[in-house]
Amino acid sequence: MDFYIRPSRPEDAAEVAAIRVMPGVMENIFSIPSEQAAQMKEYYRNLGPNQHEFTAVLRKEDGQEQVIGAAGLSVGNGRGRHCSEIGMMVHPQYQNQKVGRALMEALLDLAATG
Repeated sequence: MDFYIRPSRPEDAAEVAAIRVMPGVMENIFSIPSEQAAQMKEYYRNLGPNQHEFTAVLRKEDGQEQVIGAAGLSVGNGRGRHCSEIGMMVHPQYQNQKVGRALMEALLDLAATG
């Protein structure tokens, strides 16, 4: 499977929102069935300097790309800078195929350099 990890962008919102409400994902993250892609797009547009989001993207044989996962790291401010929150999700069809591992490695690389 040919996929790569890159910073998330507002254009990913619809695909990320679709994954967030899939069975096998929604039960394990703070998501509700009525979430909208517009909310996700707004979230990506308003990321603060201590919020970091990454997207896993599959390169298909026909040249198309598909979002198959996402992960984020939110770093605390001030005296709470030593604390962070991590969130991650992987499309059910691509779970157990090292997508989550690659996303976690991207977050850990960022944490180690920050």
